[in-house]
Amino acid sequence: MKKKVQVKFLESVAVLADPKPKAELDAKYDVYRFQMTRRPKPRSPEQIEASVEEMKRADRYGEPCYGFPRDRNFRPGELASLPEGIALAWEKCGYCELTGEQVAA
Repeated sequence: MKKKVQVKFLESVAVLADPKPKAELDAKYDVYRFQMTRRPKPRSPEQIEASVEEMKRADRYGEPCYGFPRDRNFRPGELASLPEGIALAWEKCGYCELTGEQVAA
């Protein structure tokens, strides 16, 4: 289990949720490619791949996961529990300060 610590935010911070797993996104793109080749007027392979690349950018394909299952935002003065690694990095950047309390994960 990851250790969590409680922090108090000093600045407003917005966090995007983690992207979906690569395997799930790859399956989505494979279905899309199949559907595009089965149309009455199929697109060219170059057009299909360009569309898939656009979808990958929108889905944030290949970006690292940080442990946020949904979009979050934090306001100055707000208390929150964060994974220890993220809390230490954000404290170093001046976004928050550790309150010294350990939280059960």
